[in-house]
Amino acid sequence: MSRWFWVGVSFLLGGCFAPNYPEGVACSQAQTCPPGQRCDPASSTCRVSAPEPADDAGAAPDSAGPTPADAGAARDGGGGAVDAAASDAGPGPCADAPCGDNASCSVSDDAPEGYACTCAAGFVPRAAEPGCRLPRSCRELLGAQPDSGDGVYSLAPEGEAAGAALASYCDMSTDGGGWTLVQRTVWAFSDSGALRTDYQSFREQTIGAPAPGQAFRAPARLWPLLQETREHLMREVPRRASDGGDCGALYYTASEGVWSVPAGGGATLTGAVDPNILFNGTTALSALDDGPSTDCVADYQAVPWLYERCCSTCPTFENNYWRDEPHPMSSRMNIADLFGETMFTQCAPAEPRRSDNNSTFYGINVMEYYLR
Repeated sequence: MSRWFWVGVSFLLGGCFAPNYPEGVACSQAQTCPPGQRCDPASSTCRVSAPEPADDAGAAPDSAGPTPADAGAARDGGGGAVDAAASDAGPGPCADAPCGDNASCSVSDDAPEGYACTCAAGFVPRAAEPGCRLPRSCRELLGAQPDSGDGVYSLAPEGEAAGAALASYCDMSTDGGGWTLVQRTVWAFSDSGALRTDYQSFREQTIGAPAPGQAFRAPARLWPLLQETREHLMREVPRRASDGGDCGALYYTASEGVWSVPAGGGATLTGAVDPNILFNGTTALSALDDGPSTDCVADYQAVPWLYERCCSTCPTFENNYWRDEPHPMSSRMNIADLFGETMFTQCAPAEPRRSDNNSTFYGINVMEYYLR
């Protein structure tokens, strides 16, 4: 029986006896050493065993570098605040799109807000806040965007808050540009006839389309809002006698006239300096049911206009002047326009189309009235 058995028995019997096992007892791998020792294969003796290091399988090797948490601590100083270099690369003043939908935003050191808004084509800057809005007139658009060309634009004569926009044609080149089209009649009465209305429709309705070659009228209640400089332009394209084609355009101007278009009737254009008799020598507008010359409008297939014993400038007219249907016509055949041209020089070497009754009236393919 092993001597270690008896030593253990002595321990149990001795109660408080604490054995102290000596090292160096011969052993083999198959023989058990005293408690606290192990068989050392190098010397084949029992030796006090040193605690073996714990095997931490989850520990990353030192060469693995810092953990993501360590990297984050290095980046923000451990306190979660982004350092100055990182904040410089963050969102700029344009991140929240302060210019809105109708403009582009760019960083600008010269602007107090740190950004500048560039309006999209057809829009103008707002006055009291960032961003862009529709222009009130062609003149306002040209002032904000001098490169704007002739064409159809959306306007807001009553202001942005009014909502609905007016699509109209802008002449951006004649006599400095900035002219807003408010009425156009054309040779074909099947098109221009839609403008032959009562007063309420004249005042309130947009009729036709502003694109070139089509009859059009903007609601007359907007006309006073579109005459910022109280200037007027009549563009006329005489009809060529030989084939009905277009002669060169004529441009006649007037100044100072102020439109008033009350809701109940009685529209007037007062104070106009009209050297070319655009407005037939009268201040009162007549429609089918309103004005001093309702008989002229009714009897001669005329559209609402300024008539005094009918007209010398007639947006549409029939009577016995034309055998087929009403057409635009004018009797200013020898009056030079803004550029010194007349109906005859603009049609040369051809002749302008004279009325069917061989009067002093000549046919006009397109008659356009603009305000500025």
